[in-house]
Amino acid sequence: MKPISIMELQKPPMFASNSFPSLSACNFLRVQLLDGSQREMTNPELGRDFISGVLENDRTRGFIRRSFIRSVEFDTLADENLSSLSFTRKTVGELLQSLDFPVQLCFWYRDQSSSFRKARVLEVTRGFMVTDYFQNPAIPLAAINVIEAGCE
Repeated sequence: MKPISIMELQKPPMFASNSFPSLSACNFLRVQLLDGSQREMTNPELGRDFISGVLENDRTRGFIRRSFIRSVEFDTLADENLSSLSFTRKTVGELLQSLDFPVQLCFWYRDQSSSFRKARVLEVTRGFMVTDYFQNPAIPLAAINVIEAGCE
């Protein structure tokens, strides 16, 4: 299937109509990020401002801000254990609240010059990840491009 650019992905009518019937069976995404890297996800979910799914290591759930995505390739793998593409109106914060806290999260700030960070997150509330890190006890979710839940 042809990759879809971030501009095409952000057009709501694309998903509201049945103009892309193959999306309903999609259970695998190849996501090209603006920094040139690529991630692969199964059990994908499209949210208001993010794409999420189980990352290539099969242990980590990833959340990627849509504004950090260059293109997405939707595909279907022959595996009945995988869930097909789903849609949610929840925000990243609302989905993160369903985790069992405390949880180890890896994340990349929107400032692309920084490398990934790890934090033990105690809770997610009102748009912030509350950590036990003394120098940065509350991290705004709006400042983050990528979050990986369950990273080591």
